[in-house]
Amino acid sequence: MKLFKSRNFVMFVMNVQENQTTYEKCRDAVKRGDASVDPVPSPSDIESVLEFLKDGEQLCDDVGLRECGSKLCLTHIHIKNNPESVDWSSLYSDYRNIGDVVMSEFWKRTFVQVSPNYSTYVNASALFGDEVNTAFPSACEDIKQAGNCLAVECGTATVFHLMRAVEWGLRALCRDLGIIRIRKKKTGKPKYTPIAWSEWQDMLDEAHKRTDAKILALKAGKRKQDAQEFYYPLLRDLRGFKEAFRNHVMHTRREYTQKQAEDVLDHVKRFMTLLATKVKE
Repeated sequence: MKLFKSRNFVMFVMNVQENQTTYEKCRDAVKRGDASVDPVPSPSDIESVLEFLKDGEQLCDDVGLRECGSKLCLTHIHIKNNPESVDWSSLYSDYRNIGDVVMSEFWKRTFVQVSPNYSTYVNASALFGDEVNTAFPSACEDIKQAGNCLAVECGTATVFHLMRAVEWGLRALCRDLGIIRIRKKKTGKPKYTPIAWSEWQDMLDEAHKRTDAKILALKAGKRKQDAQEFYYPLLRDLRGFKEAFRNHVMHTRREYTQKQAEDVLDHVKRFMTLLATKVKE
């Protein structure tokens, strides 16, 4: 998601308007013969104008106002190459034209409003924390996009990206349990599917079998209890994600409100945070 530099842009527009007013007053004062006003801008005045135009061009390019950026560039080139032709009247006209181009191009665009309650979700590079990012780098983009979708109140899209993030976690859990492929053909010559192309149900079934075997092999005690308390809640959450959210959002059977999406995000965050304590990609 590309952010609009609203603060910088507002300051830029205000400066255009203020400078336009200043140059208009200077122009009128010179016409009246007011000796307190220099008849033409000084070299330092022109240098300030050139600097402002250059900075404004960069800002307009950054926020996607290409026509405005081009106008600022052309004005900059003309003033820099013809400083002797610059007077208060020409500067007033230049800034008025710049203001018109800015507003004309600005009015063509539609902007999305983000509530202050969700502003921290926009392009959040560590929405689930640094530990989750470090453990599951492949999930980082989907986690960030889930935050962006929540920020602009696209609840269903939020859940969609969250389920993609969970799948990265599921694959990592499978590898942690020694699962790199799933046997599909039960009789005859074995046929295997890498987990990246396997169905959730198949991965979950195999993960449950490996977990049971792993825990069964442990002697009664703290180590066994720790394994039970770590793996079984994760597997329960994964099955819940599949049955309650993943299947329905992927197959267009469900839409989610903002509150529902926020609840799912909190649930997935808890799951990924727990998983990251012992599992890595």
